[in-house]
Amino acid sequence: MQVSAILLTSGQKSTAQALRSLREQSHPLTEILTIEGVRPFAAAFNAGVKRVSTPFFLQCDADMILHKTCLQQLLAKMQRRTALVTGMLDDPLQGQISGVKLFRTEVCRQFPLTPEPPCDVRQMQEWQAQGWELSIVRFVVGEHGGDLSDETYQFERFAFLGHKIRLRNQWSHLHQQLRRLGEQPGELAAMAVAATLWGVFSTSVPEPQSLDRPSAAYRSWQRGGNASPGMPEDLPADSRQCFDAGREAPREGCPWLEFIESALASSRRRDLVYLAGSCWAMLGGAAAPTVGVTEFCEWNSVD
Repeated sequence: MQVSAILLTSGQKSTAQALRSLREQSHPLTEILTIEGVRPFAAAFNAGVKRVSTPFFLQCDADMILHKTCLQQLLAKMQRRTALVTGMLDDPLQGQISGVKLFRTEVCRQFPLTPEPPCDVRQMQEWQAQGWELSIVRFVVGEHGGDLSDETYQFERFAFLGHKIRLRNQWSHLHQQLRRLGEQPGELAAMAVAATLWGVFSTSVPEPQSLDRPSAAYRSWQRGGNASPGMPEDLPADSRQCFDAGREAPREGCPWLEFIESALASSRRRDLVYLAGSCWAMLGGAAAPTVGVTEFCEWNSVD
């Protein structure tokens, strides 16, 4: 069975590793098409689909390192009416996530991605409405996360994750992500928490890439250091008041790492809301955010 691969990259340090993992697949690829520097994601994806010359194609991002049998395992799930097979990837900070995808080319050309987010969700809904099926391989077929030493990229990818969570109203998924990150030791996981919460309330977050000029929010994280408000024992019962208390709290010298770990270890949801408000203010949100706060606070309204 002939299969192409589309490799989407914005210049991440892990691009060469991702490309090598594609070349080493046990089921040989007919062609590997690299789409570099095209944004947004929908435009890059559609540009790749136009160039594909095979009935199926694998879509791989630059921060995905696939196991040698990945394509072979995905192909085994592709049936006559299957439009998409998704494989699980192991992320050092997020755990197991759905990631690499095998597509049927004709369906992607019939229903291309639209620029309005969440574009991939809308595309899959169109497929299913036409009787196409979606499948998933429920075991790990690769690694995800890219170069963990590239802090700029890691910050941006988690900010983008938070942004997507809000657009999709996946508030339970947000809780799972934050708790999982809270179980990881070290500053990188704490930074990922702050970036995710920043992305939830931001009106526009760029798709992640390796940046020569880091975003203002990331520079704010770098300057944060020992300037968090710490976690007070008494907090308002009202979630929105809790968020505003965190946003307006003075910086009292508690390390951010300690503050974030304390908030995520707490069983009180109001501590998470207070943390979210604090992260928003620390990363540059001078005024109250205009999106996401009502939904976030309603989801966290009961301890």
